Amino acid sequence: MMRPAITRWRRRSGLIPITVTVAMSGLLSGCTLSAPEPPDSATGTGTQLGSDYHEVVNAAVPWLVTITGDGVEPFYGICYDSDGHIVVAARLIGEATELTVTPAIGRGSAEATVVAVDERENIAVLRTAADIETAPAMPADPRTVTAGLPVLAMGNPISGTGSITDGIIASVDYATDLPSENGLPAARVSGLLATTALIDRGNLGGALLNLSGQLVGMVVAAGDDSVLGLAVPVGTLTRVADDLIGGGVDRTEPAADFGMTVRTVVNRSLVPTGVRIESVRRGGPASDAGIEVGDVIVAIGEDPVSDIRSFRSAVAGLVPDDEVTVTVERGGAEHSITVTVGEL
Repeated sequence: MMRPAITRWRRRSGLIPITVTVAMSGLLSGCTLSAPEPPDSATGTGTQLGSDYHEVVNAAVPWLVTITGDGVEPFYGICYDSDGHIVVAARLIGEATELTVTPAIGRGSAEATVVAVDERENIAVLRTAADIETAPAMPADPRTVTAGLPVLAMGNPISGTGSITDGIIASVDYATDLPSENGLPAARVSGLLATTALIDRGNLGGALLNLSGQLVGMVVAAGDDSVLGLAVPVGTLTRVADDLIGGGVDRTEPAADFGMTVRTVVNRSLVPTGVRIESVRRGGPASDAGIEVGDVIVAIGEDPVSDIRSFRSAVAGLVPDDEVTVTVERGGAEHSITVTVGEL
């Protein structure tokens, strides 16, 4: 059955009107509605660009849901798989236990339960208790999510009208301090995507898309200066969600801390070669072990490190009091340094 055109979605920056039409094939189990095929790419200007944006949104709307609950503002979630799992920003649900999931399009709603929460990564997984009309998200290859990538942010601002905003990925390793919210304590979160696409609270939990209609991140916050919007990158989102769904990782343990900040470095061919130490906290684990500003980490234990993504993957399984060998380059030579991991 063809549902009526949805005209509430609009692009807030620019003059390109967008009307979204999505073919619905009836009530299916979990998140199993067949979504429209995403465009191969979206390029061009004027009418063509508006048409391309229409296709991107048309592909993504079926995997967005609105979540409501006692004591929390309405926010978005993203349908993760065909088993009814929904990924959301953990800080948005807080300690709420009674939640209702409603498709961004389609009919009906369903109660949802919290499967598991990772407060460190600000990711939670819900599962619907009944069938709803949605489709699983189409994740982008994490290797394609780089600075300069054009993106669209989908959300539902507080005004109550759906929106699409556009911009680029400005950073792939943004860090920010999130305030206490919904019963969860303040926290320092790093490894986020920063985007120039306009973000407000109504966008939180919504999708950040590339111009092929694929998920590149989940919107979680506005930036420190209220200009850059922030999103959990798709690589982190899928890794953590899979862990939470599979029950393979205890996310209640305190977060591991090295007491340092890092950034990716590249060689003259622009190939990533490691992560450079930008700052070291006095009295922190890295400082006490002898790691210095300017050192370039090339390995954590047996895992090679070439960029921020591989660094985060290498330290993901560490917990406070673990001892790990960090291999750094300093003055043209490699040094192996044993670090006792601290608690964040």
